[in-house]
Amino acid sequence: MGSKHIKVVETEKVNRNIKLLNYSITSLSWSEQFGRLLDTSQTFEENLGQLLGEVTKDFKTREAIFVLPANLLFSSFFSLPLISEKNLKNAIIYEASKYIPIAADEVAIDWRAFQFQNIYQQESQPRWLIFMVASPKNLIEKFQNASMIAGLKLRKTIPEFLAIEPFLVDTSPKAIIDLGTSYSLFLVFHQNKIIYGKKIQFRAYDLIQSMATMMNVVFDRAEDFLVENGFNLPPEESDLQANIFNFVGNLANELTQSVNEVEERFLINIDTLLLTGGLVLAPGFLNLLASKITKFPIALMDPFDKIILPSRVKGVELKRGPVLSQALGACFKYFFDKIK
Repeated sequence: MGSKHIKVVETEKVNRNIKLLNYSITSLSWSEQFGRLLDTSQTFEENLGQLLGEVTKDFKTREAIFVLPANLLFSSFFSLPLISEKNLKNAIIYEASKYIPIAADEVAIDWRAFQFQNIYQQESQPRWLIFMVASPKNLIEKFQNASMIAGLKLRKTIPEFLAIEPFLVDTSPKAIIDLGTSYSLFLVFHQNKIIYGKKIQFRAYDLIQSMATMMNVVFDRAEDFLVENGFNLPPEESDLQANIFNFVGNLANELTQSVNEVEERFLINIDTLLLTGGLVLAPGFLNLLASKITKFPIALMDPFDKIILPSRVKGVELKRGPVLSQALGACFKYFFDKIK
């Protein structure tokens, strides 16, 4: 459920993998963006339900999983004494109440926990480090009602912070950046799980709106221009190029600072920045960002490398894997995930 694009995939379980059957990417004009559909509960549920009903009318399955947008969730990070795993759940729920502005029984709580000891502090004892995500139950209920309108049966909801875990391998710590239109996520993967996540300042919306102003076109036309031409602009577009390069430079600085902070906090060394989201498909983007970040390599996280694709959707016309990362990750987690 992106703020500008709603991504829907239809998959099936094949042994220990999943197969993509169908997909749909529905774009909302900026005036109809997802956040504005939330103005009233009934309007949101009816609008989303009707939209999903139309989008999925040719899909065979009617069972649905929703990825809950991070900007509608509560997240926090804290530590606990190294108690037994049996007692950890109750301790997390109790501690989480300090970081949630609504009653604990009004949210569904997900978490990731790992043991940590600061080897540079002699008196330091091992502790649990907890990354907690709380999903308001009234938000889940809205998706439930929208599903019913669409003729779908809601099976599970998954916080956006955690959906991409299935595509990662625990060889060494990694930072994952999911670039979105109205917000982007910075995630840290370590010990086979997402151990930390936050929203970062970079928004593709700011970049596109700035381009729209300079080009004297509407937002959607500027977005199309970016998708088609990317960051490889001719010399006569020097002003526009300088503007784009400035945005990418700011992103590079923000990512470098974020990585430095988590390396110091967790005493780990991030070996790769993995990028996903629609912006990474813009021609020249990854090369430009890599030219501004030299501390660690930058790579594309493409879920199509991890799933079965039918022959009819392979090839140049479906280089859309990063756009569908969250949706495909949710399917993997529904079928296979046992992480807590």
